[in-house]
Order: sequence, then C-alpha cells, then structure tokens
Amino acid sequence: MADVNGTDQRSIISVLNMVTGFLGCLWQSIELLVDHPGYMNRPKTLKTVGTYFAIITAVMPALDYTCRISQLHGQADVLVESFESFAIFAAGSLLGQADIDVPIFHRIEAVDDNNKQHREVRAFAVHELRETLNRNWVCQDETYYVNRGQTRREIVVDIGFFEEEKICVLKELARFFNVLERMSVLRKRTKM
Repeated sequence: MADVNGTDQRSIISVLNMVTGFLGCLWQSIELLVDHPGYMNRPKTLKTVGTYFAIITAVMPALDYTCRISQLHGQADVLVESFESFAIFAAGSLLGQADIDVPIFHRIEAVDDNNKQHREVRAFAVHELRETLNRNWVCQDETYYVNRGQTRREIVVDIGFFEEEKICVLKELARFFNVLERMSVLRKRTKM
C-alpha cells in the first residue's frame, strides 16, 4: 500500500472509488430483492443478505473515516442511505410489519466508462474471473465443487432453516444500525 498517500487527493479518490464500486455491486444485487420480495422467504437468500450486511458493516467505519479525513464522499452518501433504507425494509418485512416503505432507490453511478483505462481493467478482470471460475468451479445438482489439481472438493455452505437465517439477518441488520449510528460523517449526511 505504499502507493496510497492519505494526503494525495487522487489516492484518496482511488480508494473511495474502489470501496464504493464494491459496495455498488452489492447494492445492485440487493435491489433485486425489492423487485422480488418473495425471495426474502428463502433461507438461501437470507444467508446471502446476512453475509452482505456483515461485509457492508465491516466496510462502513473505514468508508466513514476516509470521507472524514478527505472531505470527499463520491457515491458513499447515496450508498449508505440506500443500504439504510433497505435494512429498514428488510427488518420490517422479516418482522411481519405490513406498513413498511419500499426502500429508496438511488442511481448508483458506475465508474467512468468513458475512461479507457477503467474499461480495459474491467474487461481484463471480468475475463480472468470467468476463466478462473470455468476452470476451477463446477456445479452439479445444486452442489458446488472447487477443483484443486486432480482433487475436487465440495463447497459446503451451512444454510439453516428459515427461522434460523431470519434471526441471523436481523442480528446483522442490528449490527449495521449500531455501526451506522456511530459514524461521524456519513450518518450525519444521510440521516432520514
């Protein structure tokens, strides 16, 4: 990380773009759940939502710190507000509240597609990821395997029953709200 300079605005913008780009990908996945609310009744979906919010919660303090020291925000405000809105929606849905509002949808700006270097890096990353997945991952009868040389190992994801996964998601959402309340910059800017 010697190339990242906390006093150089371009370095900070790069870090901010990487983090918000990653979070933007998670947001695109989460958006699908609002269009298809029945998915929230599936244990696999709840496992995914819980994992997403564990990741989002882990990233939030660093994102808030970066925004605070740089006074730059990029897409951070919009993402935080969107995640907060979805978290309220998801918690209300899981707790059986009938009068919950549909989450706020903001257009999350993608990385500048007019930038040739970004397009080339993205194309390279997508190509390499596809090649690696095709070479090393296999799905048979809804069971996933990873190939390591001549050995194939099953990828086991411990998915509980609906009520178990629901409790896990609600705990992750509570952690998200606790971290959000402690954020010094982004929380003040997105408070609804």
